[in-house]
Amino acid sequence: MSEVYIIGAGGHAKVVLDALKLEGRHTVKSLIDPSEAANIKSYPILNDWKNLPPSHFVVAIGDNGTRLRCFAELCQTGWKPVTIVHPHACIASDAILGLGTVVLAGAIINSASVVGANVIVNTAATIDHDSNISDHVHLGPGSHLGGGVEVGEGALIGLGANVIPYKKIGAWSIVAAGACVTSSIADKQKIAGVPARPI
Repeated sequence: MSEVYIIGAGGHAKVVLDALKLEGRHTVKSLIDPSEAANIKSYPILNDWKNLPPSHFVVAIGDNGTRLRCFAELCQTGWKPVTIVHPHACIASDAILGLGTVVLAGAIINSASVVGANVIVNTAATIDHDSNISDHVHLGPGSHLGGGVEVGEGALIGLGANVIPYKKIGAWSIVAAGACVTSSIADKQKIAGVPARPI
């Protein structure tokens, strides 16, 4: 078992912490969070990682841009990301998960899907067969991707949103909560509604 630092100590970190403990492959060394939003009292919370020797880590921050910055800086200084899969997630035997990705309770990743690094597959989110999820994506709770969907780097699929099969979500795009995506969207778009339209 390796000791892991959790980067972040807010609400999302609570869920990641629980998944890490239930998975049973790692122990928690400490949490690291420079913000005043830290609200986990059961573990020590450090303000920074810069004076620590490189170790294992997972970034438990929901915001994609912030999570990317933390992930990149830690990797560049020799830290090693760990992948966390809640024991009540369902992962196909041939699915691929990138380093530092977190798959939470009730999530499903089906056959021949590829999930990049530092991705959040949040509670009860589903990814159907042959989908390709790029690095630093966040699939919100209860979101659903049909087969063959492509999601570009850093995109956010909001809570309860749906993407029909074989559509592409551009990099750093935002799909609002509850949206239904029926057409591919370009990079850096914000869409909402049923069917989803730019906003």
